[in-house]
Amino acid sequence: VRAGSSLPSVPRHNVKARLGTVFGRNAVTGTFLATSGQYFRGDEANLLDPLDGYAIVNMNASRRLGSRVTVVGQVTNLFNRRYATFGVLGEADDVLGDEFGNPRFVSPGAPRGAWIGIEWRLP
Repeated sequence: VRAGSSLPSVPRHNVKARLGTVFGRNAVTGTFLATSGQYFRGDEANLLDPLDGYAIVNMNASRRLGSRVTVVGQVTNLFNRRYATFGVLGEADDVLGDEFGNPRFVSPGAPRGAWIGIEWRLP
């Protein structure tokens, strides 16, 4: 392995930022997550093109209805970014047949998701 090479599956850079505000009974929070590219597991010498980096945005909002009840909402991957979180090299033709020659397997990131709920605090 050459000096300065990266460990597979370990990105060199990660950024995580959160910004939120409360106004009256309402609260809004945004989260930004970004990671640089990473080499596939199995490419310890860093000879192949790495897995691309990605950035996603998540949003949370809430409205307090009373002293014990709050309505909450969350959207993950707000812009529905397609990304992969992990990559590994393997023998695709051994499992899928001779027509599959690409040794790269990737784990896709989660697509956009949305949730609405109610928080009820017990006394």
